[in-house]
Amino acid sequence: MKAYIAVLMMIAAIVGQSAFAQSAAPLTRAQVRDELMRLEAAGYDPAKGDDGEYPADIQAAQARLAEQDRARMAAAAAHAPAAGMPAQNSN
Repeated sequence: MKAYIAVLMMIAAIVGQSAFAQSAAPLTRAQVRDELMRLEAAGYDPAKGDDGEYPADIQAAQARLAEQDRARMAAAAAHAPAAGMPAQNSN
């Protein structure tokens, strides 16, 4: 149980850190380009311009990316070995 709580706290720390990533340091061009590519893959189309749907479509793409990131972290936590758990003897 303690290992499960530790994994959840680690995930929360990572998610919290990513939420403040923009204020910590300026982004590189590569990071901005990667983020734009992820947003486009999630359905955002910057070529539309300001056709009246701008805030809604980018926010929807960001929400899809956030959900994908949460699912990826949950899957990683589910497959991670439990820290502090004794090794099972196969005798």
